[in-house]
Amino acid sequence: GCVRVQNVRDLVTWILRDTPGWSRQHFEASIKSGENIPVQVTNPVPVFFLYISAWSTGPGVVQFRDDIYGLDGANELQITSAL
Repeated sequence: GCVRVQNVRDLVTWILRDTPGWSRQHFEASIKSGENIPVQVTNPVPVFFLYISAWSTGPGVVQFRDDIYGLDGANELQITSAL
């Protein structure tokens, strides 16, 4: 799968904020060079994912999206199967 990030350069600036030698100007230059440069960040950032296909956006308003990964009901199926 993929993760879409809005304002990715701002996110990278924040992640690298305490990593010596990785100012925004430096990583922008790295992007332009096309070179793949692994970076060990000073303060790793934990990332958590939550997959949902329905949510509420207000009183009486529910948004639904297609379950493209087929995960809706997977936990309920595991619980039922264990019984």
